[in-house]
Amino acid sequence: MINLSARAARIGANRQAFPLRSFSIAVPARKEGDLGSPKPRGFLAEKDSFSRREAAHEAMYIRSHEAEKLKLLHRQLKEQRRHLDAMEEHM
Repeated sequence: MINLSARAARIGANRQAFPLRSFSIAVPARKEGDLGSPKPRGFLAEKDSFSRREAAHEAMYIRSHEAEKLKLLHRQLKEQRRHLDAMEEHM
């Protein structure tokens, strides 16, 4: 019994009240936009003004590119229609 109580006291003395953790999963608190701040995820990711601006620029580029393609297709359709009309006149 004495042996067990001495052993328990020795083990208890080696333990710390707050054990040190060599690896931590806590993210340091930084304000949004600070250098080195983590990129927000989920709901907060939609609030970032840079990402909204970038998405708007991308959408504008895609719309203008599709408008150019559409104009080209309309031009080709008109040329094809003229060609078909000319072929019908010859028949």
